[in-house]
Amino acid sequence: ENTLEQFRQKTSEMVSEIERRQTLLKEKLSQRSATTPQPGDIFVFKHPDTLGIQWVVLHFYEQNPQRLLAVPADDTPMVGSTDVQLPKSALCSPLTLRCEYGLWIHKTKFEMNLRVGVLEERHQQRVLDKMTQISEKNVRSTILQQETDDDLDYEQWMEQVYRAQEMLITQSPEPVPSGRMVIWINRIYQQLKNIVTNVATFPQGWGKLILASSVVTVFMLLFIIWLAFPPSLEQQINHIYQTSSVQAQNSQEVQQILLQTHISYSRGFSPSSQQTQTSARQAFDAGFQAGKHALSSSSTFTTDWQQSEWAYFFELGRSTLLLETVSIAVYEFQYEVPNTFWEEQKQIFATLQAKFNGFKAQPDTLEATKWVRGSFKTINSSLNRLPNENKLALYAELINVLRDMRENLP
Repeated sequence: ENTLEQFRQKTSEMVSEIERRQTLLKEKLSQRSATTPQPGDIFVFKHPDTLGIQWVVLHFYEQNPQRLLAVPADDTPMVGSTDVQLPKSALCSPLTLRCEYGLWIHKTKFEMNLRVGVLEERHQQRVLDKMTQISEKNVRSTILQQETDDDLDYEQWMEQVYRAQEMLITQSPEPVPSGRMVIWINRIYQQLKNIVTNVATFPQGWGKLILASSVVTVFMLLFIIWLAFPPSLEQQINHIYQTSSVQAQNSQEVQQILLQTHISYSRGFSPSSQQTQTSARQAFDAGFQAGKHALSSSSTFTTDWQQSEWAYFFELGRSTLLLETVSIAVYEFQYEVPNTFWEEQKQIFATLQAKFNGFKAQPDTLEATKWVRGSFKTINSSLNRLPNENKLALYAELINVLRDMRENLP
């Protein structure tokens, strides 16, 4: 009887504690913005791959407040070296945050009706501290956490967390306007400018009406064009090369870096060439060489790799050359790069990651595809922390992970 009474008392205490937390949580949520995600907000997403996983917002990206840093969290009790487990006293405990899988997410991806909790500020700081340890490769952990890292159940659950991260990356890329889109916009802008200039010649009253209808028509046309001609990956990369090449060609520092940058190019220029390298490696090398040529010369050349089944490897090579070269220039020579460059690079590499995740690899490219997929995790983690003029070491870290990816690509 005493045992039964103790059980009832303990159950009653647990129910009271749950009710207390729910009341406190409702109060906390009512005090927060109802329209915009804020640091500390905890969200869930509707996609099946994210079931059982919540996302905790940590802070805004300084150069673009539309982007928010968030980390996945769950109530699985296993805690690895790069995780932060909340104490029982935390409002949304039990919860473990997987700091290694942090992601920049556009604020429009968060649905306010799916906000499910709030993380206290002191715990937010603990998570940010752990992420700093990860970025500086100086993770502090216990022996038990290190043993958990090698546990099979833990590894399987981390695969689920990784799939949730991949899903959000696939959903999140924001396209960069293609060259064709920019031309269309410029033409329409000039037409609109002419209309505004000539409005003064119309009778009073008619001018405003014609101007208003013209503006509406123009913006409807822009919207239709955007839907009809979304920029391809190739167009995104072409666009950033177009905006970077002139400055690079006039920079002695960049040209010096290009002269010192070497990779096996001779095997990469034709998909039909019979070489010992895999087709994926050849395509990557060809893209790397194409990027080097674009930054060092005003002339252009064509290649059939972009129309082949290995086109993604070619575009990865082009993107890697540009990002690695600019990062070296910033790190060694304090080369000035606009913030838009880094934003476009984040979008391009997020798109590349999504493309490779959906790429059906053939036996010839299976190992290379797996290697690239695994490399994106560290590349995007480093890239998402840039630009940062106060921490040049972050650029060195990105340079190293890019080199590791390309030098060890099968």
